Amino acid sequence: MMDAHTFDAAASGQERTALCIGHPGHEMRVLEWMYRVKPLVDVFTDGSGPGRPSRFYLTADVIHNAGARLGCYQGSFSDRQFYEFILQRSPAPFIEIAERLAASWSDAGIETVAGDMLEGFSPTHDLCRAIINAAVQKVRKSTGRAMKNLQFPLEQMLKPGSVKDAIHIEMSDEQFARKRQVALTAYPALASEVERLISQYGEAAFRVEMLIPAQGSEGLTWDEPAPPFYETYGRKQIEQGHYRDLITHAEHIRPLAEALYSWAGE
Repeated sequence: MMDAHTFDAAASGQERTALCIGHPGHEMRVLEWMYRVKPLVDVFTDGSGPGRPSRFYLTADVIHNAGARLGCYQGSFSDRQFYEFILQRSPAPFIEIAERLAASWSDAGIETVAGDMLEGFSPTHDLCRAIINAAVQKVRKSTGRAMKNLQFPLEQMLKPGSVKDAIHIEMSDEQFARKRQVALTAYPALASEVERLISQYGEAAFRVEMLIPAQGSEGLTWDEPAPPFYETYGRKQIEQGHYRDLITHAEHIRPLAEALYSWAGE
């Protein structure tokens, strides 16, 4: 059993906490944490796609109902725009995003940032993590502030106590019921998926939210034996004629992460 910390809302600095996510809906993985700390929330994309309208308004409602507030990115890009930035392989758009985030967090006196974990599932998720890391490092260097940098899984189901120095947010029956109800009402299209996951993994797996310290260098390497999911999925989509270009870690994500970290260290 690894070391773990039970979350202390009083010690979290409610007015000095930020949440940064790549897509609408990611806030559901740390909803109870959001209710407790009421962070400044940035959402990069609006979740739209071919035949799928923006769903940012759903996330905006969840954020407001939790007593949190929106930051400078409020579903500012479509998924397609973000993918085009990645395919162009120019770090300029991502450095601009990180620079704006760093300025916002610095002005707001943010001391703790939480956001998407790099899991190799989505290029947007992984670039979100690299952007967060770079912005945090920039604030640390420019202000001398010891910002905490946390991440949480989106696709993985981690067992409580399995990760060293993880923060655990343990929910009461009432709090878990609230989270479940928010998921079902705010995202009705995902209602069946929520119930399927609870049926598959059991309620206990969803009663504890975990925030894990980020390393600050995510995206520079891919050490798993299998390629990232988005590469495998992308190749299938190209074969079926749905995609034209393939995003890979080696050609796209790693060089962009390197550029972000180089900017942060300047």
